[in-house]
Parts: sequence; structure tokens; C-alpha cells
Amino acid sequence: MINEIYVKELDDVSYEKILDGLNNDKDLLKSFINNLYKYSDFITYKNKSFKFSYVGVILFGDLVIYCYPKYIEDSDEKKIKEKFKQVLKVIMKYYKKESFPYEYNESDDDPYNKLPLSLFFLEDYYENGLYSKNQNQLEINGNGEINWDKTINESIPLLDDEDYTPYYTKLQTNLNINEVNNYFRLLHECIITDCSKFLEKYRLMDLFDLTPIEISDKSIENDYNNRDRVSYKINKELNVEFNTHNRNLLKLMDYYISEKNSFTEDNILTIYGTKKFEHIWEEVCKEVLNDKLDISLNKLGLSYKDKDDEKIKFLKDIVKKPTWYYEEDNDGGTVGQEFEDSVEKKGWIPDIVTFDKERDYFIILDAKYYKLKFYKNQNNKVILKNSPGVESVSKQYFYELSFKEFYQYNGFKCAKNAFLFPTDEKEFINKGHAELEVLKELKFYDENTHEEQQRLEDIQILLLPAKKMYEHYLEGKSLNLSELKLKGII
Repeated sequence: MINEIYVKELDDVSYEKILDGLNNDKDLLKSFINNLYKYSDFITYKNKSFKFSYVGVILFGDLVIYCYPKYIEDSDEKKIKEKFKQVLKVIMKYYKKESFPYEYNESDDDPYNKLPLSLFFLEDYYENGLYSKNQNQLEINGNGEINWDKTINESIPLLDDEDYTPYYTKLQTNLNINEVNNYFRLLHECIITDCSKFLEKYRLMDLFDLTPIEISDKSIENDYNNRDRVSYKINKELNVEFNTHNRNLLKLMDYYISEKNSFTEDNILTIYGTKKFEHIWEEVCKEVLNDKLDISLNKLGLSYKDKDDEKIKFLKDIVKKPTWYYEEDNDGGTVGQEFEDSVEKKGWIPDIVTFDKERDYFIILDAKYYKLKFYKNQNNKVILKNSPGVESVSKQYFYELSFKEFYQYNGFKCAKNAFLFPTDEKEFINKGHAELEVLKELKFYDENTHEEQQRLEDIQILLLPAKKMYEHYLEGKSLNLSELKLKGII
């Protein structure tokens, strides 16, 4: 019997809860704990307590663990699962940015992971159908395209008596034959059916919005049990297959049936999700809020003051890295000369830069995957927990400093600066702001107003409804910037 348990990301989970999910089988629990060394960077076990720094699905034996994001507040499992389904769709879309979404690794040290592989095979089948190898053959006077090279070289034409124009009575035409019973097509059918049964067993079809597929009566264990033979055939086929998708599919089929990654063993932990959901939250915010960092200044209709600086082609180029210079001539260099650094240093780059040209606002945003907590103490004073540190606040001021001359030169009235936090609420909320007095008090000359009283902007604290952000991301829609509740924007 399949058991399901719900675990909030980073919450402590008792030994007893996992044991109960494993039908109180202590040997199975011991096996579960022994499996964790492969995933110790995001699943930890200490003092009879588990912690999952993870968002996604974990399978072990007959147990399904749903690890949902830390900002979800519901206690009702039905509501959690509904929100979790949307989160999984977001994760799947994020992974699909890659040309081939499942990164398999042939290292013996890496655990085999059947769940993402099964999801890939089903999704790929829905999109591309079965493995198909087309062979071009010829027929005489068929309906296909005429192969003139073959026709001219292998046929004797009739010549017109008047102008000697050649006429061919036997035209060689291309006949496209799809190998329906191709060995690899049948193997593909078997794997897809096996993947479908695997997901059905764990009741995951509905969670991933999939439908069962049973298109083969063969089995991996009985019909493809000679794994060396299957692998030999696949590698031989790879030598003559040049279609990129087919090549990737063949490699994954080989991986699926390979002996060293055998999935016939019981109680192997398998996962689908991410240990770095902060990257996904950042990507969602970038897409939905129309990040413009990677769009050329020409396309944006903006320009850099020093037009001769060829290094400044995108908004992200404006935030410059430090430059180092000689102070002493110990190595034969010239004092004051710039170092040629042998190591490429990465500079700070903001998560999101966008703007509202109609209203003249230049907007700098930082996606923060933090679970902020607000509560009142005994003196009725609001206390904030789990907030970003001084480095995060300093960076936002630094970004505004970096862009100040640029946005003023391009006619923007002012900049707005904010942190973006996911929340389980239904509305956008402006919760306040962060400031660093030593930087806030700096004053600058404003080229637009010709005044010297402009200061750096406070870093606003914006709580964004994750559900709505995900809806926009999944539908490929942008959010109107006015919905963000940025103060100072009319």
C-alpha cells in the first residue's frame, strides 16, 4: 500500500513520522537512512530527526514524500497538494529551458534516479511520439519528389524530334518509409509503458497532469534482460544515427536498461525536484517582471553616456567589476599600470532590472527566497525574523549607485529598489523598507532637476503572491509593474 506524507521545506520531521509512513518497518527505515548519504547535501538525519532542504517528490519503498515550499502556510493536505501541483509545473518548465531536460550522468558514484527519467520519457512521447527512423527509398513513377540525379543517371530518355528535349518515361521518385517495427521503436514502447506503470504505482499521474500509456505487452525484465546485447545494438545504431533528438533518446534508453543502473532492486530512493528553489523563484520573477539585463541597449532604446566604450552593450555591463593597479614596481611593471588579472572575477549583477518608460521609473529588484516572519513582542513592537543581511542591502544600494548616472542620462525621473519575497497570500503587499544610513545619506547631483539633494532609495520589502506569479510564468504572461505596490509609483 502506498503511503503519502507532507513535509514543509526545512522543517524538522520526526523519526516516528517517517517510520509510520514506512508501515512501522524498522528495517526499511534503516535502509532509508543508509540511502541518505547519496543526498546528504539536502536531506539530513540527526538526533532522530530529518530535515529536507528540498522542494519536490521523494520515493522510497511504498512511501511518497511531498516536500513543499517553506512559504506555504496551509495545514490542510488537500490544499497543500493543489498548490504543490502548480509548484511542480513551475519546476518542470524551468528544467525544460535546457535543450534536453534530463541530465543523466554515467558516473558510478551518482545514484540512479528513475522518477525524472520516467517523467521525461512520458513528456517526450506526448510531444514527439515514438522513436522514428525514416529511410528514403526509391520507386518508379511514384507520388513523391522526383530524384533527378538518379533518374538522369540510370534512365535513357526519349528525345523530342524537333528540339531534342529529353523526356523520361521512368521517373525515380522518393518513397518515405517509416520503420514501424524498428527494434528501437519497440524498445521505446516498452520503456514508456514501464514508466507509466511506475508513476501509476505511486499515484503520481494526477500530480503531474499525465495520462496512463500502455502501448507494449513486453517487459524490461523478460524481453530486454540481456542488457549487454541491448546496449551493443544501441551503440551500433548511434554510429549511423545523426538526428540530435534520436541520439539523445537512444542514450537515455541505454541508460534506462543498463545493468549498473538497474531499477529492479527494492527500496532505492528516487527524487524529482530541486535543492535550490531560490534559483527557480528568481527565474519566475525575471520572466514575469520582464527583466531587461540581457537585452541590448539598442533594442531598449537606451544609450550609454560614453558611446566609445564598446564593453557596454547590455544593462548588466554597466555594473562594473573592480580594477587592480600596480603600486610598486617589483616585477618589472610600470607603477600605476592596470593589472592583467589571470583569473576572471565575477562581479555583482542584480537579479532584475526593468523600467516603466511612460512613467520614467527605473526599477532594480532582487528576488529573495526567504520566509519572512513578523510578530509582536511584549512591548507591542513588531519583530522581523529571517531577513536578508547587510550584504544584501548594501548590494542593492551599490546597484543603484552603478546605474544612477545611466538612468539620469536616459531621462528617467528616479529609481525604485526592492526585495521580492514569495508569500502564500492572495494579494501583493508592501511590508515596509530596509535602509543603511551610511549609504542612504549620500547626496548626488541630479542631471534632470539640477539639484544636489537626491539620495539613494530605500530598499522596499514586497511580498508577492506565489500562486499568481506562477500562473503568469506558466502562461508566459508579464505582470503590470503597477501591481507590485512599489511606493512612489503612481
